[in-house]
Amino acid sequence: MPETLLRKVKQGVGSAVDLEGRYTALQSTRNQYLDSAREYSKFTLPYILPDNDNRDRGGGANQHGFQGIGAQAVNHLANKITTTLFPVQRSFFKLEFEQEVRAKLEGSGYDPTELSELLVEAEKRCETYQNKIAARVAYVDAAKNLLISGNVLMYLPNEGNLQAIKLDRYCMRRDTSGKLVELVIHERKAFSGLSNEIQDQLKSIKGESFCKKDEEVSLYTWIYRIEKEKFGVTQSALGVQIKPWQELPEQDLPWLPLMWNHTNGEDYGRGLVEDYAGDFFVIAFLSEAIAKGMALMADVKYFLRQGSIIDIDEVATAPTGEWIYGNVEDVGVLQLEKYADFTPVNEVLNEYKRRIGQAFLINSAVRRDAERVTTVELRIDAQELETSLGGVYTLLAQTMQSPLAYRYLKAVDFPLSEEQVIPQIVTGLAAFGKIGDLDKIKQFTEMMQLPQTWPEPVQARTKWDVYAREVAAGLSMKLPWIMTDEEWQAKQQAQAQAQQEQIAAQAMAGAAEKAGPDVINQAMQQGG
Repeated sequence: MPETLLRKVKQGVGSAVDLEGRYTALQSTRNQYLDSAREYSKFTLPYILPDNDNRDRGGGANQHGFQGIGAQAVNHLANKITTTLFPVQRSFFKLEFEQEVRAKLEGSGYDPTELSELLVEAEKRCETYQNKIAARVAYVDAAKNLLISGNVLMYLPNEGNLQAIKLDRYCMRRDTSGKLVELVIHERKAFSGLSNEIQDQLKSIKGESFCKKDEEVSLYTWIYRIEKEKFGVTQSALGVQIKPWQELPEQDLPWLPLMWNHTNGEDYGRGLVEDYAGDFFVIAFLSEAIAKGMALMADVKYFLRQGSIIDIDEVATAPTGEWIYGNVEDVGVLQLEKYADFTPVNEVLNEYKRRIGQAFLINSAVRRDAERVTTVELRIDAQELETSLGGVYTLLAQTMQSPLAYRYLKAVDFPLSEEQVIPQIVTGLAAFGKIGDLDKIKQFTEMMQLPQTWPEPVQARTKWDVYAREVAAGLSMKLPWIMTDEEWQAKQQAQAQAQQEQIAAQAMAGAAEKAGPDVINQAMQQGG
């Protein structure tokens, strides 16, 4: 089927192509994941994947149930992931020249400092561009979709803001390694919103009756892998091809299909909410039971014994402290007194909330409560976060951050290609890795100060260079900033030679000062 469709789209603009049929064919696999994702969305953020027919126009609200812990959990973790991967006022990547490229540039006379400044300037331009396209809004939206449905499609158009397309708007196929093979995107747009050229083209082919300005038109975009790292792209409306077949390298595609977790052989990912769907169901069930039970216990009925002389209206309207004739035993109260029965239910509910809090890192579940938290603790927290989230930082660094870095560089017209410059991701675990290197230097310093507490005879017999390298080996660090024996000897010789030259110069200056008056007297005698 794709091969047949490929031959048709290559015929050019105006030809009849059934991209809608291809989208429908891929829906059968996609809908299995979509139906589950909509259920998970009800537990957390119903507006992410609404269940009503007018979901793209905001028609009708979706029920949260009787709990809000799901919304709190997803919002919290989505913002945490976004802040970690894309820090505010700091670039999420650092540019580095390829070693051969740097060597050639420096060999050609370029100053290394100027080369570094060139890369830093490009990083700043990318950061400005990121703010211009409102990328942070799309990052948070993408994180929410990944947590709930496990899938989202990032789209970076030539003009406009970065977008996060939900799972109900695209179908796709991947190979066993998870790489994109085929992608079909479905959009709905008013006919009057199309360009005049496309409107005239559709009117000439389909007729005026099919092309009313106030009606919506379904647009289908087809992306298909034709070679190892090359894709073809086209678009259709009303069964007519409206965009020419265009072949693009994979790194130039404006679409990035992302997954939270990838299972070998599956075309779509699975979200974190799915991993804890049972806990969310129990929370929703128990929350509803408690809410309805509290409503029943709040329902109070009053009974008056037949034949009592108490005036009900007088009792109801009497001010506080008023005297009223009657027998208090004539009045009874009916209430469901089952508060104690809800205590174990509350305890179970709190336990499930605690589990969700740990899974979604609510209330600093992986960090101690203190004013100052050490860098070592932060690194350990990040590693635990990476483990608990199933390698999300690693996966998103490969599938989201690196591709976006290349696309941002292209958008700001950076003159060098990806074969010449490599964007190094410096956020997420990579950032903590950089901090870890500094921690090693700190630990090395502390270990080098430790021998000062030793007895003087032991200090006198210590081989400091051997001790330093043993400490470095124990910390798994290198010491490129410590001179070798040859460099140290050369430095000592240079210092000794400089000292000798200084002493010789001082001696010559002293001799000249002493000989100065004799030379003057001799010159005066010869002149007389």
